[in-house]
Amino acid sequence: MSEDELLDFAGEVMPKYMRPRHIRFIEALPLTPSSKIEKYKLKQQLLAELGRTS
Repeated sequence: MSEDELLDFAGEVMPKYMRPRHIRFIEALPLTPSSKIEKYKLKQQLLAELGRTS
């Protein structure tokens, strides 16, 4: 699935306020040893990609 296909799908089935503003495809989610998603690492990756520090 491409970004455009995903945005088109979201536009068909979701109200405007629920549609994602940003879409990133990644190989795997960063996980803790107990298999919980490390959200702060996702945020760090996005900020690094955008060239921001916080």
